[in-house]
Amino acid sequence: MAFYRTDGVMNVDAIEKNLRSEITKAKKILIKVGTSVITQKNRTAALGRISYIVEQIVELRERDKQIILVTSGAVGLGSKVVLDRPVSLHEGPPQSKDLQKRASAAIGQARLMALYDLLFTHKNVSVSQILLKHKDLREPNINRLSETCNFLLELGVVPILNENDVTNFDEKDNDGRVDPLEKPILTDNDALACHLASHICVDLVVLLTDVDGVFTAPPSTPGAKVIPLIDSSIGTTATTTGSVSGLGRGGMEAKISAAGKALNLHRVPMIIIANGFDQSSIVRIARGESVGTLIVKLDGVCKINNNNNYSNNNNHSNINNNNNNNNNNNNNNNNNNNN
Repeated sequence: MAFYRTDGVMNVDAIEKNLRSEITKAKKILIKVGTSVITQKNRTAALGRISYIVEQIVELRERDKQIILVTSGAVGLGSKVVLDRPVSLHEGPPQSKDLQKRASAAIGQARLMALYDLLFTHKNVSVSQILLKHKDLREPNINRLSETCNFLLELGVVPILNENDVTNFDEKDNDGRVDPLEKPILTDNDALACHLASHICVDLVVLLTDVDGVFTAPPSTPGAKVIPLIDSSIGTTATTTGSVSGLGRGGMEAKISAAGKALNLHRVPMIIIANGFDQSSIVRIARGESVGTLIVKLDGVCKINNNNNYSNNNNHSNINNNNNNNNNNNNNNNNNNNN
């Protein structure tokens, strides 16, 4: 996956500026919140961060935006109860990690939804809960899911989705064969969010994590900088992005991979990876500000020719298919990009 950085190269700056201006027109936005954003290190709810996310969603709704929320955090919240269980339970047979995870998900999901419902209700916004199994992400179920989500949006309800970690497992028959409908096609909520977005036809996906975006090196590395723009159409290459969260299953590589597949295969218009710890990151993204890392398939929105100059191509974005003729002639210089 090629990285495009704004290292004083005017044409790359212009590309990002044009794309960010398109984001302001986004009507339907899917926001995915990671476990590291939802929970504290002690496995309790990050009430302040969750509240800011809810307030930003409410603000976008007041601007006539439709918001879908994919949330992680159930296992993380519930695991505190499981790990702090009475000593008497330790005296019985050892519990499998899978069983502990399922119990954590059952406990945490109830707490998570209760918190969302409380916060959104305080803002006079109704929410709905949708828990997904692997087979729900395949046709024809995915079509029914998309239809339901879109109807909820028409009703003014915020759909809140999460993977059903209590019952999501590989069901096997008597011969030990895995039911093909229960075979996982997605590994985490980043992939779930991007996969779902392609079927609901959203205009923008925002993946919220605990760092400012994709960095040129692990964020803790001296001199590491956020990459403002990534072109997924060049292909994929591995990148060093840091470790996976201690509470979640994903990581930066999982987010980049999910974004690349959605853009290249399903043609979601734009995906942004941003910091969920920032109290205003969502609304600033919606205003078109340069927040986080914007991932886009440039050969579907615009392309860089052999001279590294910016030119527009046929736009498949469902944000605005008639806005591709701006700034075509502003970037015909011979500056070279750092790809």
